Amino acid sequence: MCGIFGFIGKKYDDFHLDLEAMRISLNHRGPDSYDYDQLILSNSNIQFAFGHVRLSILDLSDAGSQPMDSHSNRYKIVFNGEIYNFQDLKKECEVRNPCITWNGYSDTEIILEGFELFGIEEFTSKLEGMFAISLWDSQTQKLYLIRDRIGEKPLYYGYQNGYLIFASELKAFEVHSKFEKNINLDAAVGFLIRSYVPNDLSIYENIYKVKPGCILVFDSNSINNLEVPKEIIYWSLCHEIESAKNNPFIGTYEEAKYEFEKLLIDSIQRQSISDVPIGAFLSGGIDSSLVCAIMKQHVKSDLMTFTIGSQSLVLMKLFMQKMLQIF
Repeated sequence: MCGIFGFIGKKYDDFHLDLEAMRISLNHRGPDSYDYDQLILSNSNIQFAFGHVRLSILDLSDAGSQPMDSHSNRYKIVFNGEIYNFQDLKKECEVRNPCITWNGYSDTEIILEGFELFGIEEFTSKLEGMFAISLWDSQTQKLYLIRDRIGEKPLYYGYQNGYLIFASELKAFEVHSKFEKNINLDAAVGFLIRSYVPNDLSIYENIYKVKPGCILVFDSNSINNLEVPKEIIYWSLCHEIESAKNNPFIGTYEEAKYEFEKLLIDSIQRQSISDVPIGAFLSGGIDSSLVCAIMKQHVKSDLMTFTIGSQSLVLMKLFMQKMLQIF
């Protein structure tokens, strides 16, 4: 699962204590190892720090540890997630730079090299998977916050008392000394109506979610002025739907079934690459049963399955219904 966290602002004495508190709050996301970096921005009293708690999936060695520097030392990254097409992207990087030497075989290293060779926006659009990325560019002194296409991996950010803070979970904000626990009433009402916090809001004021398929780029001006930059959209579901409408599948019903099966198997195989045992949730329905059946055919290791039931969901539903009656 992994977790990422960090903040940027004027240097203060307990900077490292807040960083460590954030790390501890997210340790359940990455019990295997952790690390963080602290940097002083050039020609300023601004300090930037970010960290990572690791749940090892690929390349269990220290070569996969984060924060990780690019080969040129221009970029520094903390990354939560998995890139399913990392093997294909590795080949693309090697074509662009035949002299490249890899330190390990983690997808994190491939992301960094891809940013170097193709540019951040172009290479991000190539990533297939679930991810939340915080990337520091030491050359331009810019911070990039990047979220996957659908928003599978969480990434929150916001300004608090002059500091830009970001993390995988709100728990990391709550332990920061600059954080103010003010409830966002619009988000609270949205939760009562929909059972989730809508759009890019969070339950706290001035703390937001990075939108799916988007990149946020913070520079010294936006940070000094406490501004949120306009998001860069690198992938859009609406665009994909329109593209599919304009390019419908041409073939018979049998050909469509064959293509669907091939795509499904390829997707499951890509998501089953791991250096640790693999598990899957079984809901009792057709979808999860089909996924597990395909995994069993194509995964060499033993497959662990889990089914979870909880009365708390039923109680929550009853509570929500009661609250709606009151309002």
